[in-house]
Amino acid sequence: MKRFLAFALAMLMLVQTGSGLAESVTRETYEAVSDAVGLSAYHTVTFTADGEEVSTIFAADGATVVSLPEAPLAEGKSFLGWYDENRVFTSDTIVDREKEIRAIYTTVDSTLEAKKAAADFRYRDTGSCAMVDIFGTHKENQELQAEKLDQVAGGENVTDAWAVSGLKNNADLTVEAVVTALPAEGELCAYSVADGAILQRIAEDLSIGDTVVFDLAMKGPDGIAFVIEDRTEEPEDIDGTLYANEDLYVTGKIPGKGIIEAEPVTITIDGEEVVAAYDIRIYANEKQRAEGRTWQPADQKVQVHFFDEAFTGRLNIYHIDGEMPEYVTTVEAREGWVEFEADRFSIYAVTRSIEKTITIGGNTYHITVAYGQNAGVPEGAELHVEEVSGEKYLSETAAVLECGEEDAIFYTKFLDISLVYEGE
Repeated sequence: MKRFLAFALAMLMLVQTGSGLAESVTRETYEAVSDAVGLSAYHTVTFTADGEEVSTIFAADGATVVSLPEAPLAEGKSFLGWYDENRVFTSDTIVDREKEIRAIYTTVDSTLEAKKAAADFRYRDTGSCAMVDIFGTHKENQELQAEKLDQVAGGENVTDAWAVSGLKNNADLTVEAVVTALPAEGELCAYSVADGAILQRIAEDLSIGDTVVFDLAMKGPDGIAFVIEDRTEEPEDIDGTLYANEDLYVTGKIPGKGIIEAEPVTITIDGEEVVAAYDIRIYANEKQRAEGRTWQPADQKVQVHFFDEAFTGRLNIYHIDGEMPEYVTTVEAREGWVEFEADRFSIYAVTRSIEKTITIGGNTYHITVAYGQNAGVPEGAELHVEEVSGEKYLSETAAVLECGEEDAIFYTKFLDISLVYEGE
């Protein structure tokens, strides 16, 4: 009898610690042995990957599984860990009930992996709900520093947040964050961060293994934050900023959980050289984006900010929400940026007219040429203007103006206006 008890105890030890022998032990054998030593409470721990059983282990109530099975390889994926519902399952996890432990994988992006391999800046860290990888290249000996943030302005229930300081225009950094744990209550959402404050919601209702990826920029997001939210009520519009990318964003009274998308489009406008055009759409939240319901400003306009190296001088803004383009305003580009107000969103175009400003006799004249798309005016044509003697035109001018004799015309300027392309 003593020999049998010793054998039974040794066998239970193997089963409870999840050794290789445990995988071959049947439920009947475990029941017989546990009854023999007076141990009645045990639990089945089943490990699965993509719905297929990998291993089954029997463990006593309150015990742990010391040796976890090896997860199967999955093409194009990376093993994140074993998970018991929304929590990671480790060799220290207490077994207090029957469990199905799932293998969670993340998708491997070959483009991101290549960028990581070529990176001269790399920062990795793990928080309470996510692990972050910030990587890329920078030039001119920039002093970049990545760190975990203790506080983020404008955000409640922030679980993890990271940011990079010292960003400049020629830095090419990407943040990749993988969700590793979920809160007991509420939904986990990801936000971009700039200057230590919440910017824009990037993803909502995140699950274990979900990956959030976006680029960092000097005049845009410089970090990421994970926030636990109660989604039972939608927030009101707030004063904030929504970034489509580092070259296009809007500011003003916008949805607190809004999402902006900007897609380049090709359009033609009579008499205008279209420099850039975007179909801009704003959604109040992820649900409305999935439903295709766009958001529009209610009682006030918002400010749109465009950047393009081709933006120079005076530029015209057009809004296209039907067949005919609607002129909005003319703005002066500043270092490649144009700004204008918008009261609704669809397609906005930045255009350039053929124009010239000249000064004659102390007076300044601004001349703009408008033409149809079938006029045959080549792109890059310039306006040539010069003053000419108009004595022989005085009588014709008087007749056209219906002002009587030539003497009634006391101030005249006659300009020879022509379009010139490549010097001709």
